[in-house]
Parts: sequence; structure tokens; C-alpha cells
Amino acid sequence: MATSQASLNIYLSSSNDPYSNLALEQYIYGHTDKNCFALLLYVNAPSVIIGRAQNPWMEVNMGAALKNNIPIARRQSGGGTVFHDLGNINFCFFAPIAKHHVKQNLDCIINALQSLSIPTYQSEKRHQIMFSHQHKEYKLSGSAFRQNKDRAFHHGTLLIDTDLDALEHFCTPMPAFASNIKTKAIASVRSSVTCLKSHFPSLKMDSVKSAICQAYQKQFPHLNAKIHEVDGHHPFKEVHAYYQDLQSWSWQFGHQMRFNYVYCDQQTQEPLMDIQVEKGIITKITPLHPSYQGQCYKKNHHQRFLPLDKNGNFIDILEG
Repeated sequence: MATSQASLNIYLSSSNDPYSNLALEQYIYGHTDKNCFALLLYVNAPSVIIGRAQNPWMEVNMGAALKNNIPIARRQSGGGTVFHDLGNINFCFFAPIAKHHVKQNLDCIINALQSLSIPTYQSEKRHQIMFSHQHKEYKLSGSAFRQNKDRAFHHGTLLIDTDLDALEHFCTPMPAFASNIKTKAIASVRSSVTCLKSHFPSLKMDSVKSAICQAYQKQFPHLNAKIHEVDGHHPFKEVHAYYQDLQSWSWQFGHQMRFNYVYCDQQTQEPLMDIQVEKGIITKITPLHPSYQGQCYKKNHHQRFLPLDKNGNFIDILEG
């Protein structure tokens, strides 16, 4: 069988919908030729994106997210939780598995910023892009990955003009969950971050996007890049299917490792019960206080673990 030739594609999404852009990532990853090299750039509206193996209750201020209608999306890759908004550029590199090079991808972003007279560098310990200011290191970009036998993708964030107060607020879990959940799920690694706009006030998002595209094309001097401008209404049924799956409760909250949540009295913080949750479903309730032995529970076995209402307020799990 003849082997297809390598090709180079750049996708620029005009959508700000995090589910739409994550669905587009998945489509490019799964439906483009295995010898295709590609870059996708997009900007999301305010949203919290968690890693594939993370527990959202341990990563997100769920009450604030629900109250403020901030979408919570679980991506296909691993890694930690990130906050997206209109001041954050997201990139995704796609490559044949044998030619997937993380350093080369990060060099693309670093070279793009250097062309705008912005000095950055790769972290020696992690796949991050760093910026130094007044003898202190700040994280500008983190990375996450996914691969199969033929293809790989590497995506990340780039903080240009992100609302760092919102980032801190929405990516800090509520104490009631952070202190009372036991799980083996992957936890985020917190870092000191900064935005480039704080140090380069005249910097424009479009200038950074253009510089990244140019730096990417320079890495493939023998290939002519095809540029695709993609709107938010993807005509491919596969993209729509991914879009629906990403918004499903089973993927957002059901796709996680088993965990135990110690439910406490909201006033005294006295432990009342231990709730075991598997795939987002309550599978076992163990009373921890004598007065609750034999109680009837609103959220009984085989029901979803939903301790907050749509406004982010706690729901009393006990009846009576």
C-alpha cells in the first residue's frame, strides 16, 4: 500500500465555545491523515478545563462556576486544570507519532514570541514556557498530551491578557471538597503565573497568533501550509458528536476515579457520613455519627453525586 505524503495544515477557529474547540481538536486528531502535521489555534470564553483523569470537585470552585455559568469541560488529554478566557491563546500541535517532538513544539511558541521581542524559555523540569521578571520565574504556558499508535497531539495555553483573579478564583476548589475528598485522581500542580500584557502593554492577541503561524511554517521549509479558517458551526457530524459527548454528564462528572467524600454538618463541620462515589454515582453511604444510623437519604445509592444546586448552593443530603 502506498504511503501518503506529509502535509501541513493550520486551523484557525473563530469559535469561543470551549466544547466546540475541544471537539475540533478531537476531530483533527482522529480524522486527519496519519502523516499530516497540523496546528490549531483558538480562544475560549471564560471556562475551566480539567484533565482527563481529574476530579472536578478537587480542582474547581464548583459553587462559583455554577453561580456564574462558567462551563467546566473535561478534555481528552491528561495534565492539570487550566482557566481559559478571551485573553488566553490555546494551541494544539498534531503530528505522526514517530515525528512528535515536544521541544520542537514549544520552540515554535518561544520563537514566535522572540520575533515580537519577548524573551521566554522552556522549563528544565516540566513542559512549560517560562518568563523571568525581576529575578522571579513565571509560568506562561503549560502542556498536555495524547497519543495512539499513529498520531499524537500536544496542546497548551498561552497567557496573554487573562484575568488572573478569575483564574485563581475558579481554579481554587471549595474547602468543603478540598478537605473532605479522598481520591487517587491526578492533582494539579500550582505555579506562579503572569500575563504578557502586564509586561508588554502594546501586545495584541492577533500579533501573537500571526507570529505563531509564521514560526510553525518555518519549521517545515519543504511543505506549503494550507490555512483553514473554521467557524463555530462545524459541518462534520463527527465534530458534533464529540461536542455532544463533551457536554454530557457522564463525561464531565462520571469519567473519574472512585473517591470518598466525608459529608459534614454545615455549621459545626462535624463528620456525618462517608459517601463512596464511583463514576459519579453514589455506591455506598456509611454513617459516621451515631444519630445518623438508619437515616433515609435523599441522595441514595445509585444516584448521581450532586451536592450543589444549579446556583452553587449546598443541598442537604439528609432527610429530616
